[in-house]
Amino acid sequence: MKKREVVVIAFIPVLHRGYLDFLAQSGAKKVYLLEASDVPELPHFIREIRALHFDEISKVLKAFGYEAYRFGESVGTIRESSFDFCMPDEDITRAVYAKYFQGVRVSFSDTFLRWDWNRSIGFSTTLPEADRVVKKGEPEADEVSRRMQMLFEEREKSSDWWRQVAAMAVCKQGQTIVAYNRHFPNEYAPYIDGDPRNNFGPGEYIEVSTAIHAERGIIAEAAKKGIPLDGADMFVTTFPCSDCANQIVVSGVRRVFFTGGYSNLNGVKTLRDYGVELIYIESDAC
Repeated sequence: MKKREVVVIAFIPVLHRGYLDFLAQSGAKKVYLLEASDVPELPHFIREIRALHFDEISKVLKAFGYEAYRFGESVGTIRESSFDFCMPDEDITRAVYAKYFQGVRVSFSDTFLRWDWNRSIGFSTTLPEADRVVKKGEPEADEVSRRMQMLFEEREKSSDWWRQVAAMAVCKQGQTIVAYNRHFPNEYAPYIDGDPRNNFGPGEYIEVSTAIHAERGIIAEAAKKGIPLDGADMFVTTFPCSDCANQIVVSGVRRVFFTGGYSNLNGVKTLRDYGVELIYIESDAC
């Protein structure tokens, strides 16, 4: 049986190594390029200021041995063809699939090419890979366990019953600062006016909140009291979100001890790139 020809349908605003690897792995020689006008239902693509014009990207692709076609001018033809379709698994290609290719065999590649909608607001329930693990019976386990037990009690003070979080900074000069996630203008705001977080799942639109996260509370308290956080250890009951990770690295914290939580956007990468050691505390060590 003659092998069916594979073609790629993709949004390629710029060309970098990830796209070249994706194209090579697909085995295709024909690329049907998506443009913002192909998905008017996703208007945010118009704001992609990096995007090369079709004539520009097609010339670049040709230099690498690929034939480029405008998807909008070809969709009627290729939909009725005998091609095997390969697409990166992204918001724009999923919208195009739903609109034009329902029931057609399409191979979606999970290769990371850009921050699309789902990756930007999404999160992983998988614990970040730690640089080190504290296990029961190790020399520092008792001290770490004592601090975490204190935080487990502290987080109960939060009125945010669906996500109670506490954190502690142990500073080089001996000071200890403890905080839990608190709502403003008062602890009862989400129950008086309704909680805006009810509209979103974990990791989605984390900036939409009436609460200050425990890590940020610590950094603010340290700034108010003039306590330096350079070289400090931070203990958290939930792994820091990306916003907290940004503030942690700027504050000078050098180690983060955590027991659970999720990672979203580049929180883990930010911490690692700034040399912050990530230390996981096994549950039986707490």
